[in-house]
Amino acid sequence: MYDASAGGKAKNDAAPVTSAADFRPIHYLGSKLRFLPQILSGIDEVDPSGGTLCDLFSGSGTVSLAAALKRRVISVDIQEYSRVIASAILRPSSEQITPAALRKSLHDSALGEKLREAFGPLLALEVRGLEQAARGNLEIIRAIIEDGSVVAAQQGEWSGHKEVRKAIGETLSALERLNLPLSATVASRHFGGAYFSYSQAVWLDTIAAASRSAPDVDLRLAALLSTASEIVNSVGKQFAQPLRLSDSSGSIKTHLTTKILRDRRIDVIDAYLRFVARFKSIASEREGNVAVRSDYADAIRELGGEVSVFYADPPYTRDHYSRFYHVLETLALGDDPAVAMSNLGQQMSRGFYRADRHQSDFCIKSRAPAAFDKLISGCAKWRRPLVLSYSAFDETRGGRPRLLGIGDLRQIAEQHYGTVSVLELNGGQHSKLTSNEINKGSGTTTEVLFLCQNPQVM
Repeated sequence: MYDASAGGKAKNDAAPVTSAADFRPIHYLGSKLRFLPQILSGIDEVDPSGGTLCDLFSGSGTVSLAAALKRRVISVDIQEYSRVIASAILRPSSEQITPAALRKSLHDSALGEKLREAFGPLLALEVRGLEQAARGNLEIIRAIIEDGSVVAAQQGEWSGHKEVRKAIGETLSALERLNLPLSATVASRHFGGAYFSYSQAVWLDTIAAASRSAPDVDLRLAALLSTASEIVNSVGKQFAQPLRLSDSSGSIKTHLTTKILRDRRIDVIDAYLRFVARFKSIASEREGNVAVRSDYADAIRELGGEVSVFYADPPYTRDHYSRFYHVLETLALGDDPAVAMSNLGQQMSRGFYRADRHQSDFCIKSRAPAAFDKLISGCAKWRRPLVLSYSAFDETRGGRPRLLGIGDLRQIAEQHYGTVSVLELNGGQHSKLTSNEINKGSGTTTEVLFLCQNPQVM
């Protein structure tokens, strides 16, 4: 059974070969894509041997992928979605299925058929809501986005919109009758309506289930994560919170109509097949690369003996990255997590965050200095150089204040390394900052690189 969001007619399933210099697996805050030449140059400067690199906060994997062109890479992150992406890009792919065969297998999925049956009432209402939105009436689609969560209804938080409430009730009855595993419906129940159209969410669940039985599970799941990042209907393509169509006075923000219609009509299967092809074309052919899900401190302690140089790009502000990528984490884990409650504790968080989402010490002001000391001293104990990315705070741009100043961070680094250079990165150029510039701060600096050499082990 084909539908409008799943490529009823096969399009161009091939994708152009993408180089390590321009591949962006997901929309990622603080992506280092444009600074790759300087980062790789810094790594080579502190470790000209070309030995193994340990990327301690790999995130979207862009640094790991670029470094793997010349070095063995151990990619580390506490989040499973990051491990999945890194695994897909750092290992030779074993995926052999053709795009046409993969498309057919997804359309023939028994789970997909059951999901479309269970969510039929919501799918039909959504089609009508999108048609009305195209004519300027956002009533139904607003209710779906702001108040159409199935998982919220399962916890007693029902939609105030009569038609949405009725369709959710019918869907819940069908889910109970079909007795589908909760983890097999997590995208549809948790994120359908809010972040994706119900139809898109059903296809995400279908793809997730098929991926877990594929020969190359991580490549298939990585393509799924990239697809979710591309199709999400939110501000900035992040998952911090769904769109809010009503302003403080209750009036509907009609200017969002174009974005809603565009994002919620993206063809899921077409996007997925493109990303499968991209990951296959970009995957490193180097043997021995490893992707690990681990806390940075554990990774340093357990893997440091294999490493020639460490690279670290930890968080800089009080924004916990897990809030922006919790949907990807749930898709990667394939579980059915409890949903965090709002600060007042009376209802589910508006973003439907995982109750167990990771909270980083680097994002807590009272803990950040100790976290950086633990990171830097841990690398120094292995007598290995460290390259550390950091972002300076530019007040003129209204960004988040950094929890630690560049001067403070340099002081910590100099407690453990005899030579610490701080480079300012600007586009394709870099320049060394003087002590005065570091202490005063720079209103124009957006990105700096710490080159830490000659470890001083006490």
